[in-house]
Amino acid sequence: MFGMHLTTGDHKPFDEEVMDQIEGEALIVVENPDRYASLTVEMARKTLDMILRLRRGGTSDPQMQSI
Repeated sequence: MFGMHLTTGDHKPFDEEVMDQIEGEALIVVENPDRYASLTVEMARKTLDMILRLRRGGTSDPQMQSI
């Protein structure tokens, strides 16, 4: 699933194609919550939030910006 891209170990930045694929898979989970465990749905929501922040070029959380 979408987590496989995060565990490949090559530590290269995500390109748009990879982010599109991860976003698409996360959207499927979020749009069909009755088919997945609640933890999976929550992680998919967090993944969508992460993708949004990456596409904006950073984070909207002031605490995270100072780190």
